[in-house]
Amino acid sequence: MNEWIPELQHFVGLEYEPLVTFITDWGGPLGTWIVLQLVVIFAGLSAGLRLALIATIAFITNGWLKWTFLEPRPFHVNHELVTFGAERGFGMPSGHAQGAAAFWGAMGWMWRHKTGALLGLVLFSIVVGLTRVYLSLHSPLQVIVGLLFGFALAYIVLAAWPRVSQSLQAVTWARRWLILAAGIGVMFAVSEIILSLGDGFVVPQVWIEGYARAEGVRHASADDLAFFSNPTVLIGGMGAGYGAMALLAEKWPIGLLQTRLKWMALLGAILMNGLFIGVIGLLIGLEVGAFAFFMAFLHPLLVLYLPMRLLHTSASTADEGGA
Repeated sequence: MNEWIPELQHFVGLEYEPLVTFITDWGGPLGTWIVLQLVVIFAGLSAGLRLALIATIAFITNGWLKWTFLEPRPFHVNHELVTFGAERGFGMPSGHAQGAAAFWGAMGWMWRHKTGALLGLVLFSIVVGLTRVYLSLHSPLQVIVGLLFGFALAYIVLAAWPRVSQSLQAVTWARRWLILAAGIGVMFAVSEIILSLGDGFVVPQVWIEGYARAEGVRHASADDLAFFSNPTVLIGGMGAGYGAMALLAEKWPIGLLQTRLKWMALLGAILMNGLFIGVIGLLIGLEVGAFAFFMAFLHPLLVLYLPMRLLHTSASTADEGGA
């Protein structure tokens, strides 16, 4: 199916690569976590928590699936393809397609009462998948599988959400913290088990050469391709942070009713995000796993919960003073 890649590139036009890259970035992890913050601030924590859970599961399980299939990306094996830079990791299934279908598809279903929301967001998910083919980063089959996994995941989580949420309400607040901690432990344990299945995998030389060509460098090694980098550290940490934020909000609410306060919370989130991008970027470079997980865990708490809690408290105090 890789022969479809040049046809799509010709149909769209190579000169539109910057636009395609912009779409693929916003449909992938970057856009997902940015939009998720907007949802929490402007639509509320309940909607944000559902989407955070779906995004976390989607991106982590994608890493697990890739370690299971051990399939190359198109540019690894077809050195005649037009490329616009390489990405690391295996190709099956597409992480952007899986994440976009899960996150944007779920968002569309949650707001399906709005005209065209469901159709538009599902269509956007598919377009994100097509961008991965255009960029020679995934084959059409890898994208199709990613989309199917993503849509299925969104459906399963949203369908199970009412029952799971009701069951958790019957559990004490303290025990829910233990459940969150157990979930983190299971997540890391499964990652290590699936990672161990790839022991002894030898990266074919043709894959390495394809990566070097796509990256525009003369030489590369198997380590550069980072096939077995663990997404659990950052993605799992951030997802756990959203879970902690939901538990804290039960005791100390963060709901903002006034639009002015929501925009103030957004400003605080922008400032804190700038700080975290620098810090987490440094940690990724240093490969400090445990500390990186801790910082990712703190991210939603400091970027969203803290400013929203302060603004909620200030608004409550102002209301009491006015009364």
